[in-house]
Amino acid sequence: MSRKRRNKDRANPIVNEAPSPSPDSSAGVLLGVIVCFVLSGFAALLYQTAWMRQFSVVFGTSELAVTTVLSAYMAGLALGAAIAGRFVDRITRPVLVYGLLEAGVALSALAVPLLLALANVLYVGTLGSQPEPPDASGMGQSLFYLIVAFIVLAIPTGCMGATLPMLTKYVVRSKEQIGPRVGMLYAFNTVGAVGGTVTAGFVLVPALGLTGTVWVGVFVNFIVFVIAAMLARSMAPARIPDAERTEAPAVEENLVTVRSGFVFTGSFWILPLMLISGANTFTYEVLWTRLLGHILGGSIAAFSTMLASFLGGIAIGSAIAAKLSKNAQVALTGFVIAQGGIAVTSLIIYEFLYILIPENAGLRGNVPLAMAVLLPATLFVGATFPFAVRILA
Repeated sequence: MSRKRRNKDRANPIVNEAPSPSPDSSAGVLLGVIVCFVLSGFAALLYQTAWMRQFSVVFGTSELAVTTVLSAYMAGLALGAAIAGRFVDRITRPVLVYGLLEAGVALSALAVPLLLALANVLYVGTLGSQPEPPDASGMGQSLFYLIVAFIVLAIPTGCMGATLPMLTKYVVRSKEQIGPRVGMLYAFNTVGAVGGTVTAGFVLVPALGLTGTVWVGVFVNFIVFVIAAMLARSMAPARIPDAERTEAPAVEENLVTVRSGFVFTGSFWILPLMLISGANTFTYEVLWTRLLGHILGGSIAAFSTMLASFLGGIAIGSAIAAKLSKNAQVALTGFVIAQGGIAVTSLIIYEFLYILIPENAGLRGNVPLAMAVLLPATLFVGATFPFAVRILA
């Protein structure tokens, strides 16, 4: 192998080294993987909706308690993705491991109500009995919420976060596929999440209650496990890259040049920017929930409507960005435009929300308007991740 070819391989460590299956087989397995990820997103939002209500029953309904649960949920996703990213190149059957992770989500989700009950007993024993209804006004209670939420949700959300790196290991086979295919997985997973949010809020929780909703999520996760195991049987194991291929990429292969003349040595500058962008986006989500709560009401159906609107825009935005992010220069331009778009549209939401959505239209009349108002901002939010992935890779 020539030195030029070796440098090119080193510069793209995310590209899978597995032998390519036949076109028909590859298309069929890819379709199966997409179906799994849609179902995975569906189950994840069933859990999130049910967990929010379960934590509210135990910890109270204060904004601090809700924010703590959401923070723990997102922290678990980040931790799982980070751990999986460190070990994914050593895994020869990523689709099978993905299926095992889905089974892990199901089993650990069943333990959440039990752990919450145990935490309640521990709280009463250490900090005293809770008032009726419970609240989160004390420092000791707030700290207790934080610790418990992170512990209880660490395993199921960690398994959820590890699934995207595992499927990326399979679906990305060339440099040109990094942005489009990662964005595609993200978009389809978010589509499933939209379905899970709406189904949980309008159908499952009213009909089956919180426990029944969790069991539906468990059933869906085990379906995903079965499908992934069947797909893995038809696939050849991937080869683990040798030491030569895991060396640091050549500097000349990892430069992003901006048209204005600035040159960034490496692309890791995108990580702190994504850290800031993610924190800002999550702040928007909490604030938008509060704003729309005054118009749509505080019911679980209204919350599900807001979250579905938010996720729907993200799915569309990520799908559009996935089509565009085929090279680093386009992705860099798209990332800058997306961040500017989030800022501008967020200002518009705050300035014109009450003008665009009349308070006397009722829940049914306001839901389409709320979705329309949030759509532009969430489109830009959804476009951020595929662009960032392509820049980093």
